[in-house]
Amino acid sequence: MNEQTVCPHCQHVREENEQQVPSWQCPGCGRKYYEKDAPSGLLYPASWKAEWRNTDEKNKVALVFTLAIALVVLATNWGRLPTPSVHNSQWDGSVYQVEAYLKSNLRDPDSYQGIAWGKVTPKDGGYSVYHRYRAKNGFGGYVVHEDMFFIDQQGNVRKAVQR
Repeated sequence: MNEQTVCPHCQHVREENEQQVPSWQCPGCGRKYYEKDAPSGLLYPASWKAEWRNTDEKNKVALVFTLAIALVVLATNWGRLPTPSVHNSQWDGSVYQVEAYLKSNLRDPDSYQGIAWGKVTPKDGGYSVYHRYRAKNGFGGYVVHEDMFFIDQQGNVRKAVQR
């Protein structure tokens, strides 16, 4: 049984006696039946090339659109870093922001020893927390401090008041 070749362009069925044109060309429309894909060596209908070109264009448009949306999202959220949470640690009751403040402002940061923490309470658009701690003074002796710390919404210690 002999397979018949059907043109993907004009649907012409090639007969065995149609030898006036090469085997790769349709006698009805004169176009190539198939084109060879160079990297893979596969044959495909010549009409697919135009379809693939259109698909590539659609993919490029979709990619540009996706990148544009991503840039808009990044631009609108740039600088909006998450606000640090001001709360007591479940482990030891400490408050990270106050410890960081003390370690950057004490004369001898390595001498800091936390003793007791109060509960973080909302106050005046920020937070306040009581803390008792031990640290070295200017003469090298340890002194116990009892301070009330006031923290803003962004997690910055704004004021420390001795009690």
